[in-house]
Formats: sequence, structure tokens, C-alpha cells
Amino acid sequence: GVVGPLDVKDSRVQAVLESVTSDERDECGLDDSRAIVFVALDPEDQPAAIAGWTRWPHDVAHMGVLTHACQRQRGLARVVSKRAIQAATEAWLVPQWRAAVANDASIGLARSLDLVEVGRQFSIQIAE
Repeated sequence: GVVGPLDVKDSRVQAVLESVTSDERDECGLDDSRAIVFVALDPEDQPAAIAGWTRWPHDVAHMGVLTHACQRQRGLARVVSKRAIQAATEAWLVPQWRAAVANDASIGLARSLDLVEVGRQFSIQIAE
């Protein structure tokens, strides 16, 4: 099942965040106190995957998803992402999914959720 929305400080959310590398944690963007987070539970009711969003300007729900390091390849990210997207659209927000070009798993998940690529994002750092 899926529970939520939950606060990022909820122990079930934290269990997933603590199971992954710091790079994965940073990339998902759900370690933000403003995030709306849902948790997919495995058959033993253990936290297996999280998905949610942080509200960005112009009614955008900046989506994030993360699967517990021991629970990958079981379809749980898709289940919880579907619920998070549904909640975002019910809140009249536009879901935005961002994935690194090399992150085939995230791109594949987005496609399986019927999301379409509409552009690319580039970041630059301006020296002081």
C-alpha cells in the first residue's frame, strides 16, 4: 500500500532516505522540509519507496522519487509515483519530472507513467 502525504521527518520517509547514497538523496529532492511525500510499503509493511514533490513557482510540482536500496526493481517506485502525481494534479499543480540524462531508470519510470519529455535543463555556476 501507499501512505501519505507525510512530513519528510516521518520515520518511514527517513528510512528510505537513509538507505541510499548522499548523491541519490540529494538528487531526489525530497529531503526538503516543504516536500509532500508518499511512501510505498512492501508486503511486510516496511518503507520501500518514496515519491512526492516540492511546490515551485507557477503551480509546478517538482517531483522526486527514491527507492530503498534493498527494494529496487519491484515496481514500488511506479506505484508511489503514480499516487504522488495524482495528488499533485488534484492540487491543481503541473507535475515536473527531472532526470539526469544518464539515469535510465528514472527516464524509464517517467515514460511508464506517461510523462513526456518537453525539454532539457542546464545549470551553470557563475563565479563570484
